[in-house]
This record gives sequence, C-alpha cells and structure tokens, in this order.
Amino acid sequence: MAVAQGPFPARSGGPPRRTLCAARYALQIVARCPFAHPRLHDDDFLGALWALTLPLVEPARLVQLQADWLRPDRESELDDEEERPFRRRMRRGTEESPLLDGVPGARMREFLIAHFTAIPERLLAQLVQADGHRPTHPSVTVLAHCAGLDEIECRILDFVEKKEAVPYFRTFLREAGCDSSRDNYACLSAALDVRTLELQSRLFRRNPLALLALVKKANRRANLEDVLQSEDLFDDILTLEPTTSAALLAALIEPAGAAECALADFPHLAPEAARLSAVLGKAAATLAPGVNALLYGPPGSGKTEFAHVLADALDRELVVMASSDLVSPYVGEPERNLARLFADIDTAHSMLLLDEVDSLLRDRRQARHSWEATQVNELLQQMERFGGIFIAATNLIGQLDAAAMRCFNFKLQFRTLEHTQRRSLFAREALGDARRVGEIAPALGARLDALDMLTQGDFANVVRQRDLLGDTPSPKDFLRRLIVECRHKEGMQAAA
Repeated sequence: MAVAQGPFPARSGGPPRRTLCAARYALQIVARCPFAHPRLHDDDFLGALWALTLPLVEPARLVQLQADWLRPDRESELDDEEERPFRRRMRRGTEESPLLDGVPGARMREFLIAHFTAIPERLLAQLVQADGHRPTHPSVTVLAHCAGLDEIECRILDFVEKKEAVPYFRTFLREAGCDSSRDNYACLSAALDVRTLELQSRLFRRNPLALLALVKKANRRANLEDVLQSEDLFDDILTLEPTTSAALLAALIEPAGAAECALADFPHLAPEAARLSAVLGKAAATLAPGVNALLYGPPGSGKTEFAHVLADALDRELVVMASSDLVSPYVGEPERNLARLFADIDTAHSMLLLDEVDSLLRDRRQARHSWEATQVNELLQQMERFGGIFIAATNLIGQLDAAAMRCFNFKLQFRTLEHTQRRSLFAREALGDARRVGEIAPALGARLDALDMLTQGDFANVVRQRDLLGDTPSPKDFLRRLIVECRHKEGMQAAA
C-alpha cells in the first residue's frame, strides 16, 4: 500500500505523541505478526485498531473515505433502515465501536482489512521518525534517569503506561488473540522494536524492572493485555506525575517521624550507645561494608525507639522493615525480597532496621527444609556486602544462627526497667511530671518495684488506652493497668 494512497498519510500538525506512540505499537504488531491477521475479521479487534490509528489520518483523506463508505447503493436490496450507518458498543468493553454497520460498514471493513494486512515498513519508519522511542510520560523519563534504566527498559515502561493512558489500546491488546507465551513475546518485540532475547532479559527477576517493583511478567497463560503488568510503585509514580528527581524522591519516600526520646533516655546503654553511634557513623561515611548491630531484649524494651534515636543522632532516615513483610510461602521469594530491600536502601542518607530478624536468621541446625537454610545464607550475604548502616532487632536471641551472631559487630541487650526508671516513668505519666517521683505513695511504689517484667512498652500501652478512652485514671488505676499488662506477658510465657 502506498503511503499517500492508504489511510495513514502524514497528518499535518500531528496528533499528541502519546496517541501516536500507541498507534505505532499497534501497527507494528499487526504488520510484523501475520498470525494476528485473522483477528482483523473480529469487530472488537478491528474497531480498536481503527480507533487507535484514526488520529493519524489526514482530515481531508478521512472525508474522502467516509464519503466512499457512505455512498448510496441503488442496487442493494436492503431497505433504508438497514442501510443507515450507526455505531455500537463493543462486546467486551465500554468504548464505542468506530465501525459502521450495514452496507457502509461492510465497505469500511473490506477497506480496512485490505490495508491493515499490507502495512508497508516505510510507513512504520515514518512513524518512528516522527515519534522516536522517548517515553511520552515525563515521570517515566525522570524515573529512567534516576534508576539508570536502559533504552529497552524505558520502552517497556512506556508500553505499560500506554495501556492505561490511551483509549482502545488495552482493548486492542486483549482482542489480539495471543494464547501462548511465544506469540506474546513476538508481539511485544514487534511493538518495541527489540529482539525477543533482549526483551526477555529485561524481565528477569534480578533485573531493575523487577527489583525496583515497577513491572512484573505474568504467567505463560496470560494474554497480550496482561503479560506485562505494572506494579503498585509504578502506578503511584504515574499518578503523582513527578517531573524532577527531587519530586520523584519526595513522592516515594515518606519522611520518618522524629524520635520521641534521645540517647540520654537510655542511661543504662550510654557507653555502648555512644561507641555504637561513633563507629557506625564512621563506617557509613567510608561506606565500609558489613558493619552492623543487633538489638535484643524482651518486647517493649525500647529496641525500635533506640534505632530511631540512633538514626536521629547520625542524621539519617530510618527505614523500618518487619521480617514478616519479607517471608513468603513461595520458595525463593524471601531471598528475592531481601535482595530488593538491600538494593533499594539509599546508603548515603538512610539506615535499615530489620525487626523480628529471628524469622530470617533461625539456627540452620534446626532447619527441616533446605529453603530455611537458604534464607539465612541470603541475609548473611546481604549483610556482608551492604555498604550502609544495618540494625537488626529480635526478642528471641536464643533462636538465632550461631554464624549470624558472629556477623554482628555490636550486640546491645535491652532489659526491663530498673526501679528508678519505673518510678520516673510512673511519675511522668500518672502524676504528670517526672520530677514528682517523691510524691508516689509508698504502697504504690512497693507494688511498682515488684513488677520485674515492666517495660517502656507497657507504659506506652496504658497511655494509649487512656487516650482512646478519654479518661484520666488515678495513680492507683494507672498502676492497676500496668499490672494487667505484666500479667498478660506472664501468661504468654507460661503458655510458651
């Protein structure tokens, strides 16, 4: 088909780049994948393809085509009602079909099928020259620059973005009729102008698109519409539309709240805290790998809060991740989650706290499955290679692997509150001022001193109860609630 005589001569002024790009993707699939040609006889597929390419047609040429399709047919036996053209809804979708019905529709379909089955490569070359391969969404360009993505990865992101941004493009992909992984890859390679092997390599799980949770590849039974799926992170970026690197970081990173305590609030750890802060700060400045610390002790003893304090002292953002967010019932998935977690940390400005680390560092001698040992190995390797500040916390230090214990340069034990700490906290929360320690009734003080399992977390729970209930408990009632918190822990220990 000669370009000047076909339905797609170069349109003066040109449609928006986003529309042009989606149309080019569709035309390249049809032109280079002959197995898709039978789908041209399906109204949903042909209608979506025509709707995508319609903006490419010169207005004057479109007027000529419509006049030819709608010309009166005196020899037809159809009555006027049947001959009258109208548009209808597509069978599966909400878009209105751009195809006509009746005799005009038959002429229209015959013309379109003939031209779509013989799209010349020079037309595609013209479209590439007019459009280029640059992403049309500004946030994709910013993301590619910040993440160091190559050109093929950018094309993949651009293709995925078009599914949501351009009307009819998703319908076109769904109706393409691809029912095998081979056909899907052939269509994607044709659309993106890349070889299949190059495309496949960009979708491996250890490559940036997967590691950064931008795009995931569906299973082999997925159709062309779903074979490439955007992850939540990529959806958020497209929604927020950052146009600069600073805006992208601001959109993705939620600043951590300031710590409620200071290092001075941990007097029993003062020497260790000062030394740890100095050593970790020096290690982070020199990017020395494998420098880390383990915080261990009973629940509520202040391990997480201490990590916040340490981050503030080092002027770092604290990234907190629970081990339960990384484990998975699928073999190999925890290892990939760990690799992604450590790769995503900005070692120059952040520090990582992995809470409940005993879930991932259990003693390998007690492993009943090979994947349990593999998880431990993966985390240990990530710790050794990590060039930032890594803090782990656990309530169950006795369950950690022996080799894992040797990998921690510092180990800080957090204990239950000492007598003076209990009285100071009680005065602050129950009496309103930590300096009113001397006003604690002797009977209350004696009961308070007997609560050997009392932690900062118990006080925090009682304070939250008070705030939620909106009441002001008396010192006696406040102590009674603390006793209940301790009894709950005693019951849990007895059950264990």
